[in-house]
Amino acid sequence: MKWIFISLGILIALVAIIYLIGSLMNVKHVATIEREFKKIDVAAILAAITNYKEYASWRSGIKELTVDSLNHWTEKNSHGDKVSYRLEVIDEKGKLITRILNKDLDYGGFWEFTITPVNDGCSMKIVENGEVYNPLFRFMAKYIFGHETTLKNYMNDLEAKLNLKAKN
Repeated sequence: MKWIFISLGILIALVAIIYLIGSLMNVKHVATIEREFKKIDVAAILAAITNYKEYASWRSGIKELTVDSLNHWTEKNSHGDKVSYRLEVIDEKGKLITRILNKDLDYGGFWEFTITPVNDGCSMKIVENGEVYNPLFRFMAKYIFGHETTLKNYMNDLEAKLNLKAKN
């Protein structure tokens, strides 16, 4: 019985330490990923990433998707969260911004996409300007999952959709 209380005490202390570290961390973070795609142009990449209706067919982690309007859609992810997004900026030169609209999640922020022609293809850079509000989740996002994980998954999914080999 003594070991159960000791184990429970250690577990509580560990969670308290993680919470304390997370509460001392900055809520905001910036994560970046860039990849070069061969034999595809900026317009083709823009067409793929702005066609929200097809996201559920190629993006891993999306269980359900609703297009609310031309610039607004909602995704239900594999964790059961319903996340609403809005397209804020788009230009034919290859730049767009998508923002999370929810105020009831443990995270928020926006992604800035920049797509530029290079050599025999194009390069896509995504900058995540994120916010993590829950201190426990903030700690895990930084030290366990990594802020770049969702960005890497998105790039890999896009590469698979376009059936391309990307240069990392």
